[in-house]
Amino acid sequence: MGAPALALAPREGWSWQPSKTAWFDRMHDRATAFVLAPELAVDLTGLRRTLCDAAEARAEWLYHPALSWLCRPAVDDSRSLDPQILLAAWVARHGASELGAIQVPSTSRLWTPGGPIELAPGCYALDALGAAMRARPIEATIDLDLFGDTLGASAGHACIPDGAWRPGEDNPDAEAWICAYLSALAFLAEELPAISAWLTCVAKVAVPLRQAQDGPEFRSASDPELPGLICMDFGCGAVRMLEALIHESAHQYFYLAEAAAPIVPPDRESLRFPSPLKAKARPLRGVMLAYHALAYITALYDALERAGVTSDRRGLADELAQLRAAADAAEATCLKARHLLTAHGRHFLDQTYEGVRHGTGG
Repeated sequence: MGAPALALAPREGWSWQPSKTAWFDRMHDRATAFVLAPELAVDLTGLRRTLCDAAEARAEWLYHPALSWLCRPAVDDSRSLDPQILLAAWVARHGASELGAIQVPSTSRLWTPGGPIELAPGCYALDALGAAMRARPIEATIDLDLFGDTLGASAGHACIPDGAWRPGEDNPDAEAWICAYLSALAFLAEELPAISAWLTCVAKVAVPLRQAQDGPEFRSASDPELPGLICMDFGCGAVRMLEALIHESAHQYFYLAEAAAPIVPPDRESLRFPSPLKAKARPLRGVMLAYHALAYITALYDALERAGVTSDRRGLADELAQLRAAADAAEATCLKARHLLTAHGRHFLDQTYEGVRHGTGG
């Protein structure tokens, strides 16, 4: 059997809407047998049926961090109830039938697109929690999760080593940063709709990171177990926020490609290659991951330049030169090692090379 085809025509980088078929199939398998903590006292029959029907229909609402409980490894001894409550409420938000009730044994904070809701201990109709999910006082193409509630906690996850923002924490710049974020998304949707469509196909929720005392001045992160979630610094200007969203969304697309088939054969995963973004040599998968992201980041800046967008960020020209040099270096490494990739990986590399780095870019 040949490599799975990726839905990307050559030289059309921003029109890439890769198939989520393999990912949906995986979700269907997990939905048939997932469990929730017994203390939640949920009848799983309706939840499983709704999830399986949605997976078969390839419903886009499944690709969301609210489904992270299904995306975790099969063996997971975590006792955190918040992600499980979120899953049930999110399914109820989209379910067509009554799904019963859920028992919340201790105070919980439920993420919704309109902001978090404090749940006191007690019994709640899932239909009511689903209705709360529909409230959207702030319209954004990528929803906000200010306190990391989609992660089940405000700290302790690899994506947020310093934690997310905290309720009641003094952050005088928060309102300005959120406005900059919303303005950046609105600009992208209006002026660069092809990029906006590419972005929002996989980016569903953004989590602002707490300011780090030390370390890099700018951070972003994503995780294949958290579909659609991007964690990033907010106090960095609109252009840098767009870069972070594109960067981590490129990783999300990479994870989707890997859901269909390996990029690198398992017997070659131990091989190491020079990496443009790391001091030490990395596995070929890591270089491919970096190259794919750098291809889209540089394409974003090319599109912004064509749109007449400028930035007063000091040193931006030098940073862009470094980004393009890093993309060139990663590209050279990947092309030289192309024969070591799977057929699926070679196709993925070719489309990144032809459709993004050396195509129209939008």
